[in-house]
Amino acid sequence: MLVVAIQLKYNLDMKILFIIYFLLVTNMIAADYSSESSGKETYKFSIESVDGYSIEIRKTEGTWTDSLGNYGLNTCVGTIIKEKEKLNLDLLCENVDQNKQKSWSKLYRKKTIDDSVIGVVEYIEATDKYKFLVGKKCNYAVKFYDTNFFFFKHKCNE
Repeated sequence: MLVVAIQLKYNLDMKILFIIYFLLVTNMIAADYSSESSGKETYKFSIESVDGYSIEIRKTEGTWTDSLGNYGLNTCVGTIIKEKEKLNLDLLCENVDQNKQKSWSKLYRKKTIDDSVIGVVEYIEATDKYKFLVGKKCNYAVKFYDTNFFFFKHKCNE
């Protein structure tokens, strides 16, 4: 009888450990979110001074996929302000997926001008499906082709 009681306790303990392990692993997997996008600049207007100060209004449109298997269209609108060797990028983006669910994010970069374009995506609002992203700040990198086309990746880690 004692052996059976010990065996039952062992089985219960193992099940509890397995459940805790499963919850931790699935939480870690769910904490990573990534997205890839490509598209092109559809509108650009800028004014530039002689001394290198400029303000540019930009609109981009593209397509995206994410690590959850979703896909859709994105549109970003915002400004790029250049002061000699400094660049401030502020864009507001809207992502719409295959089920018409949406997320809105700000893209920003405040650095010196160089070849590497790395910055932050901050999710500010979302419909039901993407509420888990609101408040997350994710790192992004972008590459340009022929100045008007872009390839964009970002990854969010918890």
